[in-house]
Amino acid sequence: MNIKRLVFAVGIAILLSGCATKYQKKTIWDGLGYTDEKIAEGVYRITYLVNANTPAEDALKYWHQRATELCGSGDYDHDEKLMSQNNRNYNPAIFSYQDHYFPYVEGTVTCKKK
Repeated sequence: MNIKRLVFAVGIAILLSGCATKYQKKTIWDGLGYTDEKIAEGVYRITYLVNANTPAEDALKYWHQRATELCGSGDYDHDEKLMSQNNRNYNPAIFSYQDHYFPYVEGTVTCKKK
């Protein structure tokens, strides 16, 4: 009986550990991750959306990671804003809607010339 409980607990831990959004480009399949658009030479607009199980601090960290990749270094000016997007889903198990707040960061980055 103890082995079954251990296997169950390990299985649940594995499932829950995979719930946070990782650093990734946004795809049409899950809609989470970054998008960027070049506005001018060395100026980009970046958006990063994570799921409700990912801390807002991670969304900011990922946004800056993308900015560093685009600029080739961490030497850039930035103007970003952390916000929250509501994703309302109907849960038939409890016969009501549930709100899930997805953190996202949106802003511009201006790469400093070398």
